[in-house]
Amino acid sequence: MWRPVEIGDVAAERKLSFRRAGRVRVVALTIGRPVKGPERLDPWWCCVRVGAPFDEFFAIAGEDSLQALVLALAFLDDTLPSLARRRQGQLEWLGENERLIVADTRARTAMWRAITNMIDGLAVATAHLEQVPDPPRALLEQLRKLVATGGGAGISKRSTSPPPRRKQRTRRA
Repeated sequence: MWRPVEIGDVAAERKLSFRRAGRVRVVALTIGRPVKGPERLDPWWCCVRVGAPFDEFFAIAGEDSLQALVLALAFLDDTLPSLARRRQGQLEWLGENERLIVADTRARTAMWRAITNMIDGLAVATAHLEQVPDPPRALLEQLRKLVATGGGAGISKRSTSPPPRRKQRTRRA
């Protein structure tokens, strides 16, 4: 079966930092555009190159171009930390060393913490509203759904807007 031996057209690049013994070195990571083998039944391939001091080349196969690319990215996420450990070092990107390709960045982590805090706050507000005599039932139901689903499943787009104001009844004297 045919297998690529060169990176081909470059689809993406990333610069990583390799830390070892108090020194930092830039490592170039290159991801090739997925290519199909020449034979009808050949898989698609996505090539990746990890630059010096590693000088590694990998060709990852998939059923189609997207799967080859996704598998190559997952492979790199899993493989890069162990490559660095074998050289008694650590690879980093944006100050993080665990997820080098599909990074869980600080901003994303902060966003999820904020969402979790809001859902917790909604749970507390719901508990308080349930104690009020004659609580607004539609609002309580929306809050319960938000809390139960972690923020939105099962709630229609219309329900996110404030409820219409009720007309005040005027008393006749």
